[in-house]
Amino acid sequence: RSTQSRSSAASDVYKRQVSTQSTWGPFVFKKIEVMSSVERYLSYNFGADPRWNEYIQGVYPPQPIDKVEKLKRKWYQKTIDPSFDINYDQRNEGTASEPRPSTGQSSDASRQEPSAPSGGAAPGGSSAGRPLSTPTKEKIYVIEGYLKIGFFASVLLARGMTDIIAFVICVLALLRQCGIPQFSKAYAQRVFRIEFMHNIWYMLPFVLAPQMKSLLYYLPLGIHFWIGVAEFINLKMPTSRIYQIAKVRQAIDFTRGYKGFLTKEKCKMEIYIFIMLAVTAVLGQGSIGLILLYGNFLRFKYNMNENSQAAFRELDYWVSSKTNSPSCPAIIRTIYEKIRGACSWVASR
Repeated sequence: RSTQSRSSAASDVYKRQVSTQSTWGPFVFKKIEVMSSVERYLSYNFGADPRWNEYIQGVYPPQPIDKVEKLKRKWYQKTIDPSFDINYDQRNEGTASEPRPSTGQSSDASRQEPSAPSGGAAPGGSSAGRPLSTPTKEKIYVIEGYLKIGFFASVLLARGMTDIIAFVICVLALLRQCGIPQFSKAYAQRVFRIEFMHNIWYMLPFVLAPQMKSLLYYLPLGIHFWIGVAEFINLKMPTSRIYQIAKVRQAIDFTRGYKGFLTKEKCKMEIYIFIMLAVTAVLGQGSIGLILLYGNFLRFKYNMNENSQAAFRELDYWVSSKTNSPSCPAIIRTIYEKIRGACSWVASR
């Protein structure tokens, strides 16, 4: 019995050592071996798997984000890992490290991030970020909510401050959802799947080309922040005068009921902006550097965000229905097929 105990202890020590080893070279396989089936699922790169891409592209009509997550889990269990428990988050609801839906925006964020459907920590437990206390999260959420309201005022009255306000909102939201930053792969995997991080990536290309900003540039940010404002007013200002106005209440209730739809429309708007940038570049008024940086943002988000993938699928279906019409000139159909093929190749890199 003593020998078995020492053997078990040695095995535990070995696993801890392997789990902290570099992922370089021969240690990759060993590290994967000690990961749980849930951790393997959360870290699996679905965007780089052509089998998953072929499967989800064949699903019509396009499904909302929660349905896509269910399909993803079932596909992963059937194709990759039969031991994977598709209901793992329901069995571990009490272990979530992020604020529960009572804090508002985090409920929406957890729906948008398929890598952590329950709103819990990313693979690696505490290494995904040192969590903040609940009172601290509440304080951050209140500041974040008022800044989101201020964002819309700044667009109209002080546009020079708008990007700064948007950046601070995103940083606060990342702190609230992921905790204090850690230099770890688990933390990066968690952060890169959150919409607020995507907002930062969205804004960065325009830092180099501020002359290309217009009201259209602020629209994707505005959609996302308005979803947060609706939740904030509903949770923290339910007795305020503004919430008692019938039109305002109707708008807030609509927003809260159609978060998934609005988030997907935000992704479509980001695609439309790329098309606009490409057209202006062809006309000699745009920036090639901006197009390359912004295109890289879209590629990054497509591989990390289910709503972005759904937006691309819906736009592709709509355009394909037009180009495949007998009345469509063959040259236009050919051009679109070339563009579609190039986009697929770039997304898979």
